[in-house]
Amino acid sequence: MPRSPRIHFDGARHHVMNRAARRLMVFDKAEYVAYFEQLLSELPGRFGARVHAWALMGNHFHLLIDVPEGRLPALMAWLSAALARRVNDLNGWDGPLFRGRYRNRVVLDDAYWHDVLAYIHLNPVRAGMVDHPDDSGRTSHRFYSGQSAPPAWLTTHELLELYGGTIGYYEEIEQVLRGERTLDIMADATLLWAGPSTRGAALRPPAPAVSALEPVEALGQVARLTASAAEQLLVEGRGHVGNLPRTLAAWWLHRAAAQSRIQTGERLGMTASGVASAVHRVVHAGGELGAWRDRLLEERWAPLNREFREGGPDDVEN
Repeated sequence: MPRSPRIHFDGARHHVMNRAARRLMVFDKAEYVAYFEQLLSELPGRFGARVHAWALMGNHFHLLIDVPEGRLPALMAWLSAALARRVNDLNGWDGPLFRGRYRNRVVLDDAYWHDVLAYIHLNPVRAGMVDHPDDSGRTSHRFYSGQSAPPAWLTTHELLELYGGTIGYYEEIEQVLRGERTLDIMADATLLWAGPSTRGAALRPPAPAVSALEPVEALGQVARLTASAAEQLLVEGRGHVGNLPRTLAAWWLHRAAAQSRIQTGERLGMTASGVASAVHRVVHAGGELGAWRDRLLEERWAPLNREFREGGPDDVEN
């Protein structure tokens, strides 16, 4: 049966996983963990990639990454080969270190991107390796929780914005540990993921599906969807609910128009922390706000989902 073609395009966000051959425990030694992190530190310079997070699980790893130049296959070939050379040399082994080609998902939606960070950071707890993610030195959790300052090559601010900052991230991790929140990142695989990804010629989505919107266009979409006047998006709401169209606009400017928190705040008359809170609120919203969010995402990503859905999602492994 022929392999499904992988998907890769400029700026795609990927959740990558690879498992060692013969159930080898590749990441059971601190030396191997340190070397893996050293290799990750070289990815931005070598491939123009941005490393967002990782988790090492004994015989496999998870990696959250985006590759602006669409060079994921070359990046993964280099990473796997460099790691195999070091581990084989140290152990007197020979042959492939990993059992097959890596798995990856193109992440199209902030809700999945948000949840998968907690998912991989909590994997050592689910596997019984540690009691709390704070106790694991094999993930990037320490750079998100405030335990350690992130290195320059690690991009943490984008995911932290989805959590409303370091405190919000840590609170959600604790909620999951206490059983007060469940991660359900596969609730709608067809919306959040686009099939298996990347071999052969790079596939490029239609330009409107991935290129950033102009801020005016993004605000216009929100105004039309919510039946709001443009000036209403600039008005601070009152009470607990607040101005929902304005909250949605802050998230959509950040998500679809690639505006920073500061840029979004200047346009809507909000503070940067207020924008971060709005983004976090929309990502987790139900009700009317959640329905608006899903409508915007569906309209923006539908062409890409139709093009790539044929392969279907693979099973997810811890």
